[in-house]
Amino acid sequence: MSKDGSNTNVWTVTTLPDLGMTEIYLSEERLHHILLGHRDLRNVIQHVVKETVENPTSVNLSRYGRGRMVFTSANIQSARGKSMGVVVEREDSRGKVITATQMTLPRRDLVWESAGSVYSSYDRDSDVFYVSKGGAQEAYVNDPEQEAGLWFRQSVDDDSPVGVTVFMFEHNWNPGRLHELAEQIAKFLFVLPSEIEARMKSALSTAQGR
Repeated sequence: MSKDGSNTNVWTVTTLPDLGMTEIYLSEERLHHILLGHRDLRNVIQHVVKETVENPTSVNLSRYGRGRMVFTSANIQSARGKSMGVVVEREDSRGKVITATQMTLPRRDLVWESAGSVYSSYDRDSDVFYVSKGGAQEAYVNDPEQEAGLWFRQSVDDDSPVGVTVFMFEHNWNPGRLHELAEQIAKFLFVLPSEIEARMKSALSTAQGR
């Protein structure tokens, strides 16, 4: 805490996957709680946890709280082969580190992985679905009216496909035409339709607060 009682941040970073969060931060309050409960992290909290959040190899849904995800990195391991796991809670367009510990890599409810680098999210209020490939980058839509309700986004740097925005998702596509939509997106992004469909179903589960 600062002298006036407000909570300050230990660090604030951006993360490799495009998860719809502009930044992720660790507050002094959460740092205090993490160190009380996980004293073994005292010497690594400032760099290992931060590196895991910045450059994860996978992000999975957390079973402990709505809007929470577990960031892990297979590239950062302890002497016993355990990876650092960092629980991040979404706060609108930001992410807040809740806790961290060493763990085996999660195998369920995958949201994003560096190998596939496909991420999806659903805005229920606006009925808009987002699918992105790779890290966050500036993009443009070449022809907004090319396909009714679909924006095919391309990189400003090299025109490569980076994502698709789907308008009126619930009204036009879910659930009866989900596979058809996944095939269109997969063709544009050069990935497997099954991977797109799996990410979309995961994002729907998150939006429904499962």
